[in-house]
Amino acid sequence: MLVAVSSAASAQQTFESIVIGCKDAPDKSVTQLAAPMSNWGRVNCTKFGHVIMAAEGWVWHSPMADQAVRLWAQSSAEEFSEVGHSAYFKSIQFEELAGDAAKSANETLAAALGASAQPISHAYRLTAVNSSNETESVFLVEPRSNQALGNLWGYSCNGDCTNPLVFMVFRP
Repeated sequence: MLVAVSSAASAQQTFESIVIGCKDAPDKSVTQLAAPMSNWGRVNCTKFGHVIMAAEGWVWHSPMADQAVRLWAQSSAEEFSEVGHSAYFKSIQFEELAGDAAKSANETLAAALGASAQPISHAYRLTAVNSSNETESVFLVEPRSNQALGNLWGYSCNGDCTNPLVFMVFRP
């Protein structure tokens, strides 16, 4: 479940206090991201399950909510509670999109931002399946205007995608 969380400095200290490390994670769990996703994101194991979040030196931030963004393995059907390694990702796929798929990702992002679609250099889809067999897809779009900076825009949505959670991926 992709969620926005408080971006205050104290929230980072709080996050660090819930990290439990991945050495005791189930053998079938995925705790590493493939390149180039590993440039922007990482998997952490926490008391509340595994989470995909910004890599060291990067920020995933929702400008609309003014909050950090993380993709949790804990099932959206459950109460958010301390589940440790029982909520994990059993599959994480990362692929570059081309053609109509890249165009669709770019248009969906532009619509969510209330803007016109801009030329892009790359578009990607991260698809994560958690231990409850729930699938979530996150799309990342790299506008050509941001290529030199390495910044991307991301979003996640379900169904008809009328209300995606949009976020930026950047180095502060």
